[in-house]
Amino acid sequence: MFDMREVGRNISNLRKKLNMTQMELAERLGISFQAVSSWERGNTMPDIAKLPELAEIFSVSVDTLLGKTSPLLESVIAGKTEKYLEENPVSVEELEEVAPILKPDQVDEVFEKVEPTVSLKDMEELFPFLGGDTLARLARKAIERKDFQGLAEMAPFIDQSLLEEAAQAMEEAGGKGIERVLPFLGRETVSNLALRRCERDGNSRLDEFYPFMRPEDLERLALKALSEGEYGAISGMAPFLSSEFNYKIAIAMLEQGGKGLDGLAPFLEREQVDAIAKNLLKKGGLSAVEGLLPFLSAECRKELAEKEYAAKGLRGLGHIAPFLDKDYLTDLAKEALKKGDFKAVASVAPFIRREAIAEAMDKYL
Repeated sequence: MFDMREVGRNISNLRKKLNMTQMELAERLGISFQAVSSWERGNTMPDIAKLPELAEIFSVSVDTLLGKTSPLLESVIAGKTEKYLEENPVSVEELEEVAPILKPDQVDEVFEKVEPTVSLKDMEELFPFLGGDTLARLARKAIERKDFQGLAEMAPFIDQSLLEEAAQAMEEAGGKGIERVLPFLGRETVSNLALRRCERDGNSRLDEFYPFMRPEDLERLALKALSEGEYGAISGMAPFLSSEFNYKIAIAMLEQGGKGLDGLAPFLEREQVDAIAKNLLKKGGLSAVEGLLPFLSAECRKELAEKEYAAKGLRGLGHIAPFLDKDYLTDLAKEALKKGDFKAVASVAPFIRREAIAEAMDKYL
């Protein structure tokens, strides 16, 4: 393709040689000076209709202006595209080079000659520049041939109704590649596809749908997974559910025994995890809370530790020791040393201040 920065530098240099301002050049061309500025910064290319005018103003050829020779572009500018196509083979690479500065109908005209010689995959660079009718025709061919990779590449450029048809065909063929199409579909369409797949396969193959579904439909799937005990599926949905709904699910999990809460904890508010952990502690001791420990507040961890310490002593803190303050845990270890419970101290040794324990041992031995 043409180097927009090089073209921009050429325009800037040629303008300055004529001692013209961007505003003066813009007035000559009947455009805004912002357009000229954008060209010169290399952000955009001049419209093909302006290239002959620019070349005439600067007294140079279009080739000089663009910094590259393109017989195809010259024929289009001269209005001799049909004659050029009759007399010359055109490669997809040649069309790709000039497509960014052609109008869609001009790209389509050349593309008709190129199309039979290349696969849909080889056309990917042209999709942004083709007209809607041409893209629709290509998409329908791809659907018929089940060329889903090609359809995925076309997704950003084809209209919604055709894209829905393509997604449906992909899903009916097993869903391969559909994740590349989902971001360009409406939420209602994605939800319908997901719900149909759920009816067929359950929640196990729905991860790619979650970010693009309607919230209410995703909540329906989460409640269904909860009723069926598919807690792994719920943790996959959690990043795309509201914190309020996640907490509602967490409370339901708690009522069912707490299974699956570990996967949901990262998506709950800290206070919510704290409340759930305190409840679990009553039901199953500290071991029941183990999976939640990384997500608890420091205050809650200490509260849980104190309750467990009161019930079982230092040996009961093995699960929570890595998450406790070292000074706090060291003080508890010193208390255990006073009682001569060296085994209890050994159980938490990696997480306490060894120098303090060494001093304590010297004192109590």
